[in-house]
Amino acid sequence: MGDTKYTVTDAAKETEVSSREASSTWHQARKDAQESGELPERAANKAAKVNTFDLPRSMHTSEIESELGPDHLFDKTQVRGIIAGLIAEQPNGEEGTLLNNGIANLFYTSSCVMDVRWPVGGREWIVNAWIRNPLGQVAGARAFFPGN
Repeated sequence: MGDTKYTVTDAAKETEVSSREASSTWHQARKDAQESGELPERAANKAAKVNTFDLPRSMHTSEIESELGPDHLFDKTQVRGIIAGLIAEQPNGEEGTLLNNGIANLFYTSSCVMDVRWPVGGREWIVNAWIRNPLGQVAGARAFFPGN
């Protein structure tokens, strides 16, 4: 048997439904599989361990990174999955690992800082990437770093 791929068009023909309906079902099945951990990328994101450090006072970036230790940087591709996984656990701003009080959740990479926030009175998570600079963060912000 060769490397033949089963496509949405094949599914539509086989089930005698429209390509649009087959596509919708196809995408929903993939989403369900991701959420349940059946797909490898979702399972990897669930398995990723993170540590946190809550800033006890306002701190400059260099102070924060010093507290986090030498291996505090996330890989640029890995951090996206970790953030997505954490947001999926708190989709409506519920209590959880991410702060939901308008204060920053910080993820450092070699080129930027990812800032994840649920604004006070907000309706969705906001994710920004900022250049790495010497400016600081306020007391109560939560910094994330790779765990073991």
